[in-house]
Amino acid sequence: MIFEDYCLRRLGLGEIISKLNSNLARYPPPSANPADEMLGKTWNRSHLWGMLRNPKYTGYNVWGRHDKRPGRPRIRPREQWVWSATPTHPVVVPKELFDQVDDRARDNMGTAKEAPAAYPTRRTRRAGRVYVLRGRVRCALCGRRMEGTHQKGSNYYRCRVNTIRGNSAARVAGHPGALQIKEDIVLDAVLEFMDRRLFGPERLERLREELARASGDQDDQPTEELKRLRGELKDIDQALHRQSLRMEEHDDPRHPVVALAKERITELSTRRKTIEDTIRANAGHQAQTLQAHEIEAVLGAIPDLRDTLKSATADELAEILETFDVTATYDKPNRALELAATLNAHRPPDGGRGNLQVAGERFDPICDLGPLEQVIPAWPA
Repeated sequence: MIFEDYCLRRLGLGEIISKLNSNLARYPPPSANPADEMLGKTWNRSHLWGMLRNPKYTGYNVWGRHDKRPGRPRIRPREQWVWSATPTHPVVVPKELFDQVDDRARDNMGTAKEAPAAYPTRRTRRAGRVYVLRGRVRCALCGRRMEGTHQKGSNYYRCRVNTIRGNSAARVAGHPGALQIKEDIVLDAVLEFMDRRLFGPERLERLREELARASGDQDDQPTEELKRLRGELKDIDQALHRQSLRMEEHDDPRHPVVALAKERITELSTRRKTIEDTIRANAGHQAQTLQAHEIEAVLGAIPDLRDTLKSATADELAEILETFDVTATYDKPNRALELAATLNAHRPPDGGRGNLQVAGERFDPICDLGPLEQVIPAWPA
């Protein structure tokens, strides 16, 4: 149906997305990408374009589509693909219909390259605009970074998930089509947050309270995740042993059982290496955890920048926020901001040492320390 809508009925991707999302019970979407898990499963342009470009719907097996060498196009030209001599699995889309996808795409490309209508041009060059929080404001509904926009003399940050997933997908997922917040509101909250939690006289007392609440959690090693991974690693070793026994039962290397066993061994070995790498990374990360007195020493060594924040220019503020990796998550339904800051050992403001992250109200000592966080109303009472 998707191929016919695109190639024969000449519907655009946006129209097809709206059609699919209007009845998810009849047209269930594929599994959501990690970046989209917060919004739930809906159809988007990436799903459709991946389907329309997948030759295996024709029933043929195809090799050599992707070029994984650095600096090369990701998809090789179609004439370089290697097709199986005959269909190897059930045909979903006739090959003639699949071939029309490229024709339709070329038509769209030609239309897009047509000379635009003559529009009045700006006579003077507009000075560059600085968004102090560029890349630091996220949407709590979808987790995406919010983009800067200038409206009526003020800077705003807006989430335009509908431009990525389509209006119908945003509507089905419960994401407003228009979601934005004024920069001054976020910046005032960020500066007040840094004043109290990073530079204020009570910062060490707050940190000690948080460390005291979290001290019991640090002794709970290994974590449940590490236990689970080690258990899975043991199961994989047993499965590899069973597959090797199956191969020994047959002398003919071309026997179907031997082929399946080899395929299963490759799959299990790949999974085993992934688990080993994860366990090794977690163990090494936990070994770098700083002690409470070291954390307090680094936080206490930070210079008092409260006066600097008051007099800093927009460019200087942006540099300070980058140094402390300040982030803000805008929760529009609850009209709240969640703020976080991190002390990065690779660029410590005081020249200190150690991989330190300042802990906050939701301290979670998984790897070193979690970020300093605070949830505050997005608007004053």
